[in-house]
Amino acid sequence: MALEPGDENLKRLFKFRDDSERTLELLRTREAFFPFPSQINDPFDCKFPVSFDCTEYQIFSWIAKLPIADPQKQVMFDSYKKGQLDNEAILDWYRKDQSRISTIYCLSEVNDNQLMWSHYSNGHKGICVGFETHVFAKSLCLRFDDPLLRRMGDLYLDGYIPTFKVTYLSNRPAPYNVFTGNYEDIKPHITSKSDIWCYEKERRIAASYLQLQTQKLRFDRSSIKDVYFGASSSERFISDVLNILKKEYWTKGHDVRVYRMKCSDREYKLEVVDLNL
Repeated sequence: MALEPGDENLKRLFKFRDDSERTLELLRTREAFFPFPSQINDPFDCKFPVSFDCTEYQIFSWIAKLPIADPQKQVMFDSYKKGQLDNEAILDWYRKDQSRISTIYCLSEVNDNQLMWSHYSNGHKGICVGFETHVFAKSLCLRFDDPLLRRMGDLYLDGYIPTFKVTYLSNRPAPYNVFTGNYEDIKPHITSKSDIWCYEKERRIAASYLQLQTQKLRFDRSSIKDVYFGASSSERFISDVLNILKKEYWTKGHDVRVYRMKCSDREYKLEVVDLNL
C-alpha cells in the first residue's frame, strides 16, 4: 500500500454519516464499523466473477489443501475425474469460507460533493467527519487507539492503519480462479470499482477479521479533527453533536473544528461556513 503521488499533501480523509444515533455513537465511542464485503450495497463492489479452469494437477493440489479427511479428498478427486465435481457447491462453500476473512472501511478525499452528501448523509442532514492522515511506513494512514490491533503484526505498529486508493474502471478485473487463485488475484476486485463512482475519490482500509474477530475498531481521539454539518442538518442534531464534541474532545484538550455546509446563492455548489467563533 505504497504512497500515491500527492499523498503527502492529503491532510484529511472524510467519512460521511447520516443524522442517526449510530453517528452520535461513532463520535462518542470513536468505534468505526467495518462491514464485510457482502454487506456493501453495490452488487459489483468486492464481488467478483469466478473461473474453474485448471489442470488435473492443479485440482489435485487444491483438494489436498482442503481441511477435510483424506477419504473425502479421494471422493472429490474421483468425482473430478468422472466429470461429476459440483462446481456450484464448491463456489457456495468458497463464498461462505471467504465472506468473513476481511472487513472494509470506506472514506473519501473530498468533503463537498453533493451526491455524497445526498447518498451517505441522509439528504444533507448528517455530518462529514474529517480524519487526520499520517505518512507511516511509506503509506497514507489513519491512527487508531485499539489494543486489538496488536494482533495484526508489524503492519499496524503503533496503531497506524494504511489506506489504499480505489481505482475506477469501465471493465471488471479478470475472473478469480477458485482452484489456483490467491490474494493477489482477489486484490484488484477489492481495490477497484465501476467508474460511475469516480466522484467519490474513495480510500479504503482493510482489516483482518480472522485475526481481530470484530467489525469495530476504535479511532485515536486525536484522529478526528473536523466536523462538517450538512446544509439541512436540524438544530437538534447539531446540538447533540456539539454536546458530544464538548464532552469527549474539547474538555479533553482536542481541538475539533466545526463547520456547516451552505448552498451557494450563485452556483450549484456547497460552500463551507466556519462555525468556530
